[in-house]
Amino acid sequence: MKVVELFGGIGAIRKAYINSKIPFEIVDYVEIDKNCVKSYNALFNENYEPRSVCNYSLPDKKIDLLMHGSPCQDFSRIGEKLGGKKGSGTRSSLLFETIRIIEEKQDKPRLVIWENVKGVLDKNMRTSFFYYLKEMKRLGYETKYEILNSMNFGIPLRFYVSTL
Repeated sequence: MKVVELFGGIGAIRKAYINSKIPFEIVDYVEIDKNCVKSYNALFNENYEPRSVCNYSLPDKKIDLLMHGSPCQDFSRIGEKLGGKKGSGTRSSLLFETIRIIEEKQDKPRLVIWENVKGVLDKNMRTSFFYYLKEMKRLGYETKYEILNSMNFGIPLRFYVSTL
């Protein structure tokens, strides 16, 4: 499976693939935070530079899976709850860069998974979430979402994520 990681952080997605024993190849990794990129490179013996998704295009290779966990701070129940409305300029609105990135690629990724916090489904946030789903359908993807409790996956914290 050929994977692109957007908003890749320190490599939790890559580590999950390693732990799952599913064969995969990271085709590209995009993260703007220089400290996260430094950690990722050290953990996985890579040599990536910090990059923004705002000027990113997918490589001219077949991509099986596009993984992204866009910033959650503005969807979080703990933060200022600024939301992720397209064009709002919030960190969480960067999720819509993924739509642009997919639109630009003629041979679209077969699968797209978006991971984020449960707060994205709160009453004042869900408009962005459902607009994102609508855009993914427009691009030809079948969509579904699920709320997962990380305690069910051996993680000793009660932490929920929404996945697409």
